[in-house]
Amino acid sequence: EKQYKIKYSANRSPYFKIKMSFTTDDDDHDGAMDITTPLIDKQPQKMSTYGQSTSLSGSFGADESENEIRNKLQWYFKNPYEKYKQKKRKPAKLVLQIIKIILVTVQAIFFATDEFQLVTFRTDNIETFRQLFLLHYDGHERQELFLKDSVYQHMHHTWLQYYQYQSLMIGTYHTPIQSIKLCVEESVIAETIKPNGTFPWSKAHPCYHLKPPKESVEKITWQEFKEDNRLPKHFELISRLRMIFEFQVNYTVLHRSNSPDCYQFNITVLYDNSDLDGEMAVTLDSEIDFHQCRITTGLHIREQSWWNYTTLFDIVVILICIISFILCLRSFRRHYRLCKAAEFFFKDYRHEKFTFTDKLNFINFWLVLIAVSDICIIAGSTIKIVLDWLEYPELYDACSLSFGIAVLFSWVGILRYLGFMQGYNVLLVTLKTSFPSIIRFIICSSLIYIGFTICGWIVLGPYHYKFVNLYVTSECLFALVNGDDMYTTFHSIVQDDSDPLIWYFNKVYLYVFISLFIYVVLSLFIGIVADTYERIKDYGHPPKTRIELFMEGKEYANAEHQHRHGGCKQHLHHHRNRPGEGSGDEDMSINNQYIPSL
Repeated sequence: EKQYKIKYSANRSPYFKIKMSFTTDDDDHDGAMDITTPLIDKQPQKMSTYGQSTSLSGSFGADESENEIRNKLQWYFKNPYEKYKQKKRKPAKLVLQIIKIILVTVQAIFFATDEFQLVTFRTDNIETFRQLFLLHYDGHERQELFLKDSVYQHMHHTWLQYYQYQSLMIGTYHTPIQSIKLCVEESVIAETIKPNGTFPWSKAHPCYHLKPPKESVEKITWQEFKEDNRLPKHFELISRLRMIFEFQVNYTVLHRSNSPDCYQFNITVLYDNSDLDGEMAVTLDSEIDFHQCRITTGLHIREQSWWNYTTLFDIVVILICIISFILCLRSFRRHYRLCKAAEFFFKDYRHEKFTFTDKLNFINFWLVLIAVSDICIIAGSTIKIVLDWLEYPELYDACSLSFGIAVLFSWVGILRYLGFMQGYNVLLVTLKTSFPSIIRFIICSSLIYIGFTICGWIVLGPYHYKFVNLYVTSECLFALVNGDDMYTTFHSIVQDDSDPLIWYFNKVYLYVFISLFIYVVLSLFIGIVADTYERIKDYGHPPKTRIELFMEGKEYANAEHQHRHGGCKQHLHHHRNRPGEGSGDEDMSINNQYIPSL
């Protein structure tokens, strides 16, 4: 009669393989016959993490699976230099990132040079237009008018200067349309009043062209200009007046290729009476647009070879960033699968919960930084190609924003590789260790800061120019935290129009805020970082996580020591002090009770 011994090993994980073996005891055989039949013949799923498999095949016991998952975690948390020393693996990703940083920096420098020239060109031209078209311009962007005659004289001055610009202005300016358009934004009230005593009203925006001069412009007075162009005589219902005209610059050098381009300025002189407070603000602003030059005159010259080279350079940068982004996505996928395997191991083998903090160890924030920089570089390079060939000046700001973020993240990412060296990783380790405490501290302090901001804006806003709105109030308080401009903030409140209570509140408010944030909040904030640095300096490394202790095989050393010398000792002491108890058998039963947990 044969006896069968069944050894069954099963696991629910997709990374394990189920096997069942039968062992027969037969007297006719000198030794045992071992037959192994896998229930699942399919090859186990494998996932390579930095050149090492992360599959957990099921033909081993718990100790073997623990060693395998420990080896894979140790390989995952090795830096590129350690991997190179162990397996002579070339740091291809590091080389790719260095090449990308160099190319992107050169690309951003070229773009910034062109953008600076364009912004400076626009700013200088707007200043020229203000000097020419604003009456009694004193260098301030905003002028105030209080009399009707002042409004007419100001509009007359703009009209005169427009029609004699050729004899006044320096530069290759040209007006495509010899006319100024005047737009009036006013409220129209119906003449009929409803039975309930109300009257309907609506907004109207009529626009018409001002008449050009029929004789010498110098001879036309502002009174004649007013009558000829039917300027409004009553300003009670007028909220805004706009004088709109255009100027073209037919020749300028703004690009490194020294090719001339033509630009058009859409100028608007705004007379703002929206507050209806007896004061009309006058401002001049302009939008710049590219204009097709007169090719027949030879003014529009493109050096196509330069643009071909720059476009080719941009395409190369885009391709490199696409490769880098794909590698980041592949790494994210591998990290996720390794995290799931580790979670399964701790849950099924250790019967422990894999916490959110443990999962954060598998998120490589440096890769997130690289992925974001790749996206910004791809977007910025694409916009740059559009600007080079189609010329949309409104995209310059979006392009500069993309390049700025990309260059910042790319250069900050170099700190990752400096952190591999012991002498350069103090800053990174300190920031990483203290980051959770810093976030919690910022959340608490920001609530106090928001309360002070809203309170200061509500109470001091009408009487203090540094509290006119929430944005200015927040900037003012942040400057006070850094110790800037304190005396001016204390004494800039308008005392003539404010109640004495507001004046006293201003003093108490500023003293309390400055004392609280400078002497308490900032000191505690610095103390958090300093305490973390001191602990790292004393121990030589930050506190290790459970994953790091598990990789070193020390995860349960502290717990075991605590159970043996702490928990067991307390229970023994408790049982020994109970009346009529404390025999050696009871002590032995207590020790046996803790054997499984140890």
